[in-house]
Amino acid sequence: MRNNRQPPFQHRARPASFELRWVAACDINPEALKARADEFDIPGRYLSVNDLLSDPAVDAVVIATPPSFHLEPTVAALKAKKHVLVEKPIALNANEVQKMLDARGAGMVAACCSSRFRTTATAHRATEIMASKKLGKIRRLVCTDLEPPPKKLNETLYLYKPNWGGLGILGEWGCYDLDYMLGICGWSLTPRIVLADIQKLQTIYAKKHPPCNDAEIQVSAKFRFRSGVTLDYRRANYFAGEARNEWTIECEQGTLNLPMIGKPKPQLIVHRYTSSGIKKMIIEEDHNTLSMLLAGPVLDFIDAIFENRAPLTDLKQALIIQSMTDAVYDSAKSGQAVSVDNAKYFSSKSKSKQ
Repeated sequence: MRNNRQPPFQHRARPASFELRWVAACDINPEALKARADEFDIPGRYLSVNDLLSDPAVDAVVIATPPSFHLEPTVAALKAKKHVLVEKPIALNANEVQKMLDARGAGMVAACCSSRFRTTATAHRATEIMASKKLGKIRRLVCTDLEPPPKKLNETLYLYKPNWGGLGILGEWGCYDLDYMLGICGWSLTPRIVLADIQKLQTIYAKKHPPCNDAEIQVSAKFRFRSGVTLDYRRANYFAGEARNEWTIECEQGTLNLPMIGKPKPQLIVHRYTSSGIKKMIIEEDHNTLSMLLAGPVLDFIDAIFENRAPLTDLKQALIIQSMTDAVYDSAKSGQAVSVDNAKYFSSKSKSKQ
């Protein structure tokens, strides 16, 4: 992709006013390459990543391969001095993200699409509220999304996806959830330990799905951060009960309830302690369309390049999320609490805060 002129600052929930050109596409499948390039009138067409990266018209690339194939093209692009946006989940494990970080040179923007739900106006407002410190220090985070079984079983769910490295609901949605909560808190929380459990598809449904349905369908975890803040995390599909959704940040002076996906109108609800009781304030924002959510990380990525700033989620932050994800799998496998406090994952800036 190539940008023709530097844009003014734009809120990530709105279309940017700059001109953007897709100058090249790459796919090992020539038929798929032709179909997509024809659809968007893309002139450069390559079957090799190296050939694509050798094209001087390319300033930045989007890595949209399955997770098992994120590492090699991302490292190659960064070494070729191209800015990079990687689809989520960014990798199969933290070691892969570390290799991406090692390949990034000075001035290169490298971002992850796990920031998708933080590009909305609601998330932007929530981030401003937390940055203002008006609610005081963070005490506890709650992230819960429980969904009952679908009326029609979806065989292409994340129960088994080729080249996804066996990742299930934690790979599909966990990066969004952790990015959303930690990002709105300003990336001020450094994870220390987690105790987790994962569950696979119930037998009654497993019989109706393809045989390769061994990825997790439910996950629950209790994180504790260095400051003593905790995160109660649970996400489940095929949940035996009514749908339940909650994203809450509990602080010294009150509580912020925020919707990661708000329908029909997303609302932020602030409850504050006052001398006369609890004061409630509702902040309503416009509903976010799917196209807005899909475009959000791309617009933020391009803005970050031209504004010479970090994207909403850069590689260091993606590494934190991936290290937390790895620890959940390790804890669930061992049945024990697992440390996620690895010094190489976290910047000195984040260590100095909560």
